[in-house]
Amino acid sequence: MTPLEFISNEKSKYPQIDLSNLNFESKFAKGNLDESEIEKVKSDFLKTDYAQYLFQSNGYRVPVIIKELCNNGNLAIGELNNPIPNAHCHIIDEINCAVTFNSGLRDFIYRVVRAYSTRYNITPQENWEDISSLISFEETCRKIAEIYWWFMETEGKSFGPNYQIDEKQILFANILALEAEFFFLAHEFGHVIIHHLDSMQSSPLSEIIYKIEHGSSDEEFQADRFGLLISMGCMPDEKLTASFNYEITYFGIELALMIFSTLEKFGLKGENTHPPFLERINNVRANLKKICPDEEFYNNLVKFSDQNIALYEKITDRILNPTKEQESLYENEAREIIKGITKLLDKCSAGSIPDYMTFYLEMESLFNNGYHHKLIEEIFSVGQVFIADILNHRNGATYKEDNKRNFFKYKLFFGFIQRLREPAKSLFMEKLTQQK
Repeated sequence: MTPLEFISNEKSKYPQIDLSNLNFESKFAKGNLDESEIEKVKSDFLKTDYAQYLFQSNGYRVPVIIKELCNNGNLAIGELNNPIPNAHCHIIDEINCAVTFNSGLRDFIYRVVRAYSTRYNITPQENWEDISSLISFEETCRKIAEIYWWFMETEGKSFGPNYQIDEKQILFANILALEAEFFFLAHEFGHVIIHHLDSMQSSPLSEIIYKIEHGSSDEEFQADRFGLLISMGCMPDEKLTASFNYEITYFGIELALMIFSTLEKFGLKGENTHPPFLERINNVRANLKKICPDEEFYNNLVKFSDQNIALYEKITDRILNPTKEQESLYENEAREIIKGITKLLDKCSAGSIPDYMTFYLEMESLFNNGYHHKLIEEIFSVGQVFIADILNHRNGATYKEDNKRNFFKYKLFFGFIQRLREPAKSLFMEKLTQQK
């Protein structure tokens, strides 16, 4: 099987990408495209393999050996519409490899980075938490916490609340997410090169390969080192150029690893072959220091990342160890949202038929606020009441007006859930129809 055949075969295992799930806000932030232009952009995007887009748009950073393997048909790269956030290097045989990049990796990284960007202001030197235009620190924590909650509830899939961010935050989120995504792709290229060590010892890159081989004894550390070198646009024999700004690129690398390090703090372990993410960050930093011209350059380069990683760690620490005031705030907000949903259900189930239109419109706004861990309890409760009514009726109980309203509430939730994207649709439907 050739690498291209392998990619094609892997793609066939997953459905075609659903346009409604794609995020186009970076392209439409200024609102300067009409509906027909938007549809064309979406159509073009659908035809674009995102892994190929990352590879081609960063071609100036990809080493010649990777390009040659692709040109010779010994390496193929492709995106899989797999919701699990991962990328893989597949060893086909002694000379052929394939790299797959899951759509779920792109979605999860962007969702977390987008939430983090709510702390961002165009002037990084300022104290971000004092900028009045930003949402509260507690709100940022909640949004990121809900993204991780969805990840854990759905075994690794991406979902979370909807919210507005401004154009500068959109730009920041997209640039940062692209750097993080490209690092993971470059990491897989590292595995490709490690696989080809023996056959490439006599190539012009033999010294590069030698240094990678004799770095860390762990292949993942070696692949991370290679990912760093590609992302930063330099090879082991070169030094970073003092005139170039690397701050965002390097922060994207560390944030990529930190996002998954947070999962470890929640008790979720990665693949057995991967070392802990904090160890991987330390390994990347050690290798970064080797390619910096001097100590001052290194310290200035990591300063921006240090500030931002410290903020991200503060967010994750607050998620894991919330204050009493924060817990009270969240409980009050969640209670108000559930109260609003209850009132909406009562209103839309009061007629001779359910008022679907009103429910769908108003429920969407309530749903976008988040607190889905509380909403799922309400959905489960409505489902249980309806199921109890059915069982009672089968046992001879008289069908009353309250039973009809319970049925309408069930139908309202059922219809709304059917309109949701995955993984929310499956999770909520399971809870609505679950029998004790």
